Amino acid sequence: LPENQQLAEKLWQDLGLEVIPELMDMILEDIGHPVAKVREAAGEALAKLLEENEDFTSAALTQLLDMYEEKLVMTPPIVDSLGRIVEPAIDHWEPRVGIAFALYKISKF
Repeated sequence: LPENQQLAEKLWQDLGLEVIPELMDMILEDIGHPVAKVREAAGEALAKLLEENEDFTSAALTQLLDMYEEKLVMTPPIVDSLGRIVEPAIDHWEPRVGIAFALYKISKF
C-alpha cells in the first residue's frame, strides 16, 4: 500500500538507516515467497534498492536468473510400489512469478 511505503521511507530516514550488502540477499529471499503481496513488496524493494545502488544490479540479475533456473525443475511425484501417484508433482510457480515481477521492476536498470 502506498501509505505503508511512505511510512517505511519516513522511518528509514528518521532512523538514519543505511543500505548494507546483506539487504539485497534478504530481499531476494522474499522474491520467492508463497504469498503474492510479499513477493510484490520484495520486487518493489529490490527496484528501490537498485535505483539507489546501481552497483548491486549485476549481482541481483545473476541471482534472479539462477533462482529462476532452480525453480524451473518440478519436484517429481511420489509413487507407491505399484507406480500409482501418491502425491502429485509440485510446480514451483510462485517463486517464478516473484522472479518475473522483480525482473520487470528492475528492467529499467
